Amino acid sequence: TYAPSTTIPTVYLVNNAGNWAGTWQLKVSSDFMSSSTAMGGLATTTIGVTYDGQGALITTGLSTMRCIVSKYAGTINSFTIQTDQPVSSNGSIEVVVLKANGSQPVADTNKISANDNPTLSNQSIVTDTTLTGWTTSLAVGDDVCFYVTSTVAVVGTTVVDVNLGIKQN
Repeated sequence: TYAPSTTIPTVYLVNNAGNWAGTWQLKVSSDFMSSSTAMGGLATTTIGVTYDGQGALITTGLSTMRCIVSKYAGTINSFTIQTDQPVSSNGSIEVVVLKANGSQPVADTNKISANDNPTLSNQSIVTDTTLTGWTTSLAVGDDVCFYVTSTVAVVGTTVVDVNLGIKQN
């Protein structure tokens, strides 16, 4: 039964080293899929990831890829990227968003964020509801993947959250 005020717990693996050889931890949380709320007759939800370098520079590349299976069909209507500390004046972080399903591999050719990647530069939060050039449709079972494409002076004690707002069909 769908309950708009219920937070959906998610079990996920976290690799703190950012590579396959690192230490993996099993965590239970609701931060990957937050609670849904009813808006205009349709429910909205968020899906997202958290990066924490734990004292080191947050790494970049495909080793930072985190994927979540969409539990809902809908339309991505926003992204928010935020840190627990402001990114310094010479610092920045950029995250690419991809989408794939069982019939296609996750690759840069599946990029849905176009040239409007979630990016922080000398800020602690950015929200975008325009999503210029984005592919915004989601189907149940789509893999939504995120990876850090660039970082400059983003110290690992800074936690970076990237969330997509989804209006459910």
